[in-house]
Amino acid sequence: MPRIIGEHQKMPMTLHKILWILIALSLSLTFFGKAVIGIGLAICVLISLILMVLDYKEIFEWIKIRSFFVSKEIIFITITFGLWLYSASRGIDPDGSLKECIEYIGIVIGGVLIFIGLQAQAIPLRSLFKVTAISAAICAVLLFFSPFMGDYRMEWSSSYASVLAVLFPFAFIRAIEGKRKPLWWMICFLIVTGIFASGGRTAWIAFTITLILIPFLISWEGTKRKIFKNYMILTLVSIIGMGLGLFTCQKIIGDTQFEIRTQSMITMDRPASGRLEVWANTLDHIEENFWWGTGIKTSQQLGIEKSENYPVLHVHNAILEVLLETGIFGLLALSLTIMVFVTRFIMAYLCSIDYRLKRQAMAVFLACIAYGVCSMALTSIFHAWWFLYLVVLIILLKTTERRLMSTQPKS
Repeated sequence: MPRIIGEHQKMPMTLHKILWILIALSLSLTFFGKAVIGIGLAICVLISLILMVLDYKEIFEWIKIRSFFVSKEIIFITITFGLWLYSASRGIDPDGSLKECIEYIGIVIGGVLIFIGLQAQAIPLRSLFKVTAISAAICAVLLFFSPFMGDYRMEWSSSYASVLAVLFPFAFIRAIEGKRKPLWWMICFLIVTGIFASGGRTAWIAFTITLILIPFLISWEGTKRKIFKNYMILTLVSIIGMGLGLFTCQKIIGDTQFEIRTQSMITMDRPASGRLEVWANTLDHIEENFWWGTGIKTSQQLGIEKSENYPVLHVHNAILEVLLETGIFGLLALSLTIMVFVTRFIMAYLCSIDYRLKRQAMAVFLACIAYGVCSMALTSIFHAWWFLYLVVLIILLKTTERRLMSTQPKS
């Protein structure tokens, strides 16, 4: 475990607290604009740099700087961006793609700096979950009351539903092990209601998959209520939240549009809301540019259509998008990079004996799964705001992995 900072170092302690609170708020407050996560994490980078100066002994003793920069994770990230840069230079718009690639390299470097800054001391995961879940629930309430706010009605994108789906596991973990359980179940209910009220169909699927996985992945040892009671409460909360959320969604967008949005997910004339047609139209371009791709953020220039005379900005599928824009080598490199992070996390998780910490770690892992599901249909992974979510989730995954490793039994 990182060494606890003494009373004489109150400034680093305060900065560290501000750092993780800002991360929590950056994740949950994109309801007010997608730029929130970019601005919030930019401030986090500055705070991390200050912490690295003030607490360099503690941080770099814990981080083991040499081994960190030659770790498998850093090596695979470097290889991935090297391949993406080469792909961009060979693409259909080299100048634009290279600029985009450099932007994402900067985002990842910022993520590395934030991760290092967080090592000043242990993140209180329960508190981080608390801030994130309460903020998300407040935004969900604004969604719910939107139809009744008249001129003060909030404008939002249905993509925020996917954010709520990603953050839901944080609220759920607090509900099954924290104090004030009725309050936390209410927060879970509000988040579920917001997911379905916003009309984000991808989020509906991601939440449902999370709901199915929870009884199998969560460690239930040490909870006052065992799996059956907790899962029954969760199911009841979810069913009521879904019903109320769908009712609200119908009031917001109107009966006709509501029917179109719900039926288009399953009807054969436009299955999966047109996504299948987009993916089918992408395959020819992938075949033509299989090895190195067309370059990052060039999908729009290919004229891929959702339906006749309806071009799309991106292909609404992270795997197809990365394959199309960076080629098979770029996709394999990214896949292997993610596999390294996930494999190391799972190994640390299985060896840990701290069941409370394992539940908290699994909440982060479930959030990552929800993010992956949403990325299969929601938006472009190369949209900066969505890519930033990936970076933060990997930071949290790696941080919890290190915490889990510290609780392994000594041989």
